[in-house]
Amino acid sequence: MRSLGDKNTIDYQSRQIALTGPSCLSTLAVIEVHFRPETESRLTELASKSGRTLGDLLEDALAGYLIEVAEVREMLDSRYDEIKSGQVKPIDGEAFFDCLRQRENELQQLWREAMGDKTPGVPVKEVLDRLERKYRDLANKAK
Repeated sequence: MRSLGDKNTIDYQSRQIALTGPSCLSTLAVIEVHFRPETESRLTELASKSGRTLGDLLEDALAGYLIEVAEVREMLDSRYDEIKSGQVKPIDGEAFFDCLRQRENELQQLWREAMGDKTPGVPVKEVLDRLERKYRDLANKAK
């Protein structure tokens, strides 16, 4: 048992964390976690401020993290399946960022032109239509 203050005690013998995903048989293991002193201090402070035990705080944090990891894994698997089936075409990363930089430069140029233009202005619909046409043309060129 490791003591981190009266209320913030973790009993590693009784605090068990599931290390496997849901399956026919779940396997539980008791683990000991070592933190850097500054991390431990921040965790202790957060537990104190929240009125929760350090063990409960850590368990909830780890459970939330594992849920996020599972969601990311599911999303990546789904994207991979879409690429593999041909539903989605992969794009070259450098080409994507080049296109993004080009669009940013064009928008900056449009902004400079607009700021220098002292005429009464252009209706919003016309501006949006022009931008839509421009991006549609860029998307068609990328295909």
